Amino acid sequence: MKIRSAILLASLLASPLLHAQQGAPGQAGAVPTPAAQAKPPVTNAGGADPAADPFVREAAPPEGVVEEDRAPRHLSVCVESFSLDMAEAAALRRRITDDSKLYEEILSLVAKGTAAQEYFGIICARSGERSIVENISELIYPTEYAPNESSKPSTAPSGSRAGPSPAAAPASGPTPSPSSLPPLGHSFETRNVGFILEVEPTLNQTHDIIDLRIAPQIVTLVDRSKWGKGNSEVEMPEFENQNMTLALTVRPRKPVLLGTPSRPPASKLTPDAAKKIWFSFVTVSVIKV
Repeated sequence: MKIRSAILLASLLASPLLHAQQGAPGQAGAVPTPAAQAKPPVTNAGGADPAADPFVREAAPPEGVVEEDRAPRHLSVCVESFSLDMAEAAALRRRITDDSKLYEEILSLVAKGTAAQEYFGIICARSGERSIVENISELIYPTEYAPNESSKPSTAPSGSRAGPSPAAAPASGPTPSPSSLPPLGHSFETRNVGFILEVEPTLNQTHDIIDLRIAPQIVTLVDRSKWGKGNSEVEMPEFENQNMTLALTVRPRKPVLLGTPSRPPASKLTPDAAKKIWFSFVTVSVIKV
């Protein structure tokens, strides 16, 4: 009995002493408990804390853009031109001012045969970058002429003892004078004839607005003008040019009227060009890669 009482008394005296040695959490010498142990920081594969290092964190999508819409996009730009009678074109535009409805109405006129589709072209571009498509042939023509002096008879150098060479011997018949020969071109220029389309589309973050810079151009060789008379006659090409340079804002898959790049009223290619009006439309489609 005395032994048990002694053991119990020793246990009671040791409990406060053990509690004093452990101490409160956060004090020196305290023994941390599982609940008091801090959790290890969340790190990425490189071992850095994403919350502390902005360079290792993945950029958050812009406001209004969900995660699956962050795939890259291409922009497909389609340009179409139609021609129809001036009176019908004016009446149609007065009746319909919405570009999409006007486009649909002109398509129905093409199906009926009262309007003609003059051009159809597509070009694809990345957002913010310029793209160009060319359907052309290069025409090189002289812009300046000079008298032709290629047939002047050659003379032997002064003091030469050798007789005339066979090449220098006069040919049979009269030698043409330089004034009787056609002039020679000595300055030239190259002109691209055909269709050229240049675009620079920029897509916004929510993929519903496109800022578009566009410059369609049609160059046509219609004739060659002659100048001078006789052997002094020269030819110069004549071109007809239809072009526009625009900057506008469009929505995907909605046709927009660019303008009326009609042929010149005194066109040599189309005699009734003064009575025809061209309507040119652009439609931009956003394509997920």
